[in-house]
Amino acid sequence: MTEGVRTYAEEGDSRPIQWDIAATTIPLLSINDLAGRAQGLSKIERHEEPVAQFMVNKQFIDLTGKPLDLSPAGYMVAIKVWVPEEKIKAANGTEFFLPDEIRDERKFTSGVGLVCALGPDAYRDVERYPLGPWCKVGDFVMFQRYEAIALSYRGVAMALIPDDRILAVISDPSEIESINSASKL
Repeated sequence: MTEGVRTYAEEGDSRPIQWDIAATTIPLLSINDLAGRAQGLSKIERHEEPVAQFMVNKQFIDLTGKPLDLSPAGYMVAIKVWVPEEKIKAANGTEFFLPDEIRDERKFTSGVGLVCALGPDAYRDVERYPLGPWCKVGDFVMFQRYEAIALSYRGVAMALIPDDRILAVISDPSEIESINSASKL
């Protein structure tokens, strides 16, 4: 990926933003446009939202040959279920390949995923969400797997879940495992 770095220097803010310059043009927002906007729990900042949407679509193109064309209704959130890597690392550093059966089982028992789309009413109720949305497209989230509607969308493990059923926003889904694998008490 070609990285382009642009700054908000004209606003006195030197935070860089990065994106794939060859594939898209992202409009820059001024810091004044962001002032007063609630962030909520999301790790995606307002100026990163177009980049996050682009990256989600790129993942779907890589996986299925087509961009994501799934629009949740109402207050539902569409999540791409996170499936761990084929290799796992033991405590001594040895790497093992997971059998396909275990990987297939984990995609249906995982309560972790990537937010791919939000319904038009998700997080719109200011009284219920005074700090802003709990998650945005591009966030990794935890959810209760039994409250989700599990489905396969173009062969990709997905879940639809109500917006108020998101339990946490996380940075790295590979750090979340079943409690059975906990070694520290």
